[in-house]
Amino acid sequence: MITYSIAIIFGSAAALGFGLLCGRFLTFTVNITLPPDYQYLDPQTPEFRRGGFWLGLMECMLFFTSFWLGEHVLAGGWLIFKVAAKWAVWQHVTRMPSDRISNDPKTDLEFRSKVGSLQLGRFLNGTLYNGCCVVIGYVVARVVLVWIDYMRYRGKF
Repeated sequence: MITYSIAIIFGSAAALGFGLLCGRFLTFTVNITLPPDYQYLDPQTPEFRRGGFWLGLMECMLFFTSFWLGEHVLAGGWLIFKVAAKWAVWQHVTRMPSDRISNDPKTDLEFRSKVGSLQLGRFLNGTLYNGCCVVIGYVVARVVLVWIDYMRYRGKF
């Protein structure tokens, strides 16, 4: 039992450690510049930053738990819920009032497209990044288990 606890601690620490770098990864991979009138929608502003940070770390832990227990339905259920929630949010991007954006239809479409692309890119890249962090954490946990068993076999523990 203690062996599994040690492996879980190391694996979840690795997943969370890499998960802490998700914001930098998203800034690097999703580099859409919003127009000046849209700066209030930029997820890098302090108003938006903290919620996504904590949600990403909890997502990492949910995925890690799901993989460790072999209950992939947990991760799948979360992804379904996440898509449904984002679907409702993205509908509002196209319904933003035109007077708040631009009176020119071409500029209006361009600005809406940039906001939608930024949100979609961060959503997909963040979820994929968290999945990769969990795979790394899972591998670390399994390596720790094998190492402990090996050391126990050699009489070191």
